[in-house]
Amino acid sequence: MKYNKSYLARRLALSLIIGGMFVSSAYALPQGGAVVGGGSNGNIGGSGNVMDIIGTGSNNVAIKWEQFNIANGETVNFKNMANVLNYVTGNTKSEIYGTLNGQGVNVFLLNPNGILFGKGAAVNVGSLHASTGKMTDAAINGFNGTPAIDLSRVTADVLNLGAIRADKVTIEGANISLGNAADIKKQNGDAIAAANQANYILKAEGTINIGYETIGTKNISIIENGVSTERAIRDYSAGAAEKGSTLFMGKKLNGSEANNINDCMLISDIYELQSISTDKTYEPNRFSKFMLAGDIDGTATKNWNSGSGFKTLFSSGDLSFTGVFDGAGYTISNLYINSSTAEYGGLFGVSAGKIANVQLSGIDYNFTGGIKAIGGRAGWL
Repeated sequence: MKYNKSYLARRLALSLIIGGMFVSSAYALPQGGAVVGGGSNGNIGGSGNVMDIIGTGSNNVAIKWEQFNIANGETVNFKNMANVLNYVTGNTKSEIYGTLNGQGVNVFLLNPNGILFGKGAAVNVGSLHASTGKMTDAAINGFNGTPAIDLSRVTADVLNLGAIRADKVTIEGANISLGNAADIKKQNGDAIAAANQANYILKAEGTINIGYETIGTKNISIIENGVSTERAIRDYSAGAAEKGSTLFMGKKLNGSEANNINDCMLISDIYELQSISTDKTYEPNRFSKFMLAGDIDGTATKNWNSGSGFKTLFSSGDLSFTGVFDGAGYTISNLYINSSTAEYGGLFGVSAGKIANVQLSGIDYNFTGGIKAIGGRAGWL
């Protein structure tokens, strides 16, 4: 979205999704399941918020689903099988917020529309293979424990913010985003127990982003209600508790070519968001990488800076954001910007970097003066 000079005082109250495949939609227990191959029959049953898939006759089960979602408070159990292929034939991504169990079972979840393991999701299986690749009907019906996945035309992403406990984890997508690297390393709690380079396989044709926590904090000054107020934020110069690039190796989808992992500094509140371009400690590093750690409410910005509110990030044409900003599916809401000095207006002013997976809601922009372009995520891309 761009606006030229004829919209100098354009006020925007908008709700929009930027690269928003990770924005939640309606979901429930898996729907439209039919056992179609793998050399085994299987029963899909259960009651209430629990679904039980029980294999009979063989170690392998292949199931086609119209959709495969698990809401918070719901549970899906795989029993009496060694390997189970779950292939989604519908046109919606899979959203896992509940519990997926399969003690000793190798679980394959393939959805070409995308896969989200949301915050609070708990996966406890023998191994997990989550992929947005495709399979032919013949390959699904002939599933023998090792799926024949076509990774040549992958267009959808995989995001994990939950707890995956498995002996081996494989993730394949156009892009991959993972939450806090320190949480991933933990062996207990909301973490991924298989977090090592041998047993955690990340394959993406595009970016692999992993958030990290800092080991220190510092204070910044914000003018709120006319008073200079000190607010504590992460100190990105203090170092990281754990970085994803030290835990994992990324690969391209062909499996042979390496793919860099982006270590993304976590952002938890509106003060840390503002500091991306105003904190002089790391402002010169225009290649910085960031990831939201949760939803951010910008209501307080209405009373910032004598009515001018939030300052557009990288608003000058001679300072362009060229890094990574991964919203991890979260929302920035109620942001207020009222500026007569910004050259380019939006959340970001000028960006040549990658801004993805963030939803903007209730944004109020008012730009006057020498504004050259206004946008939602950025005035100029």
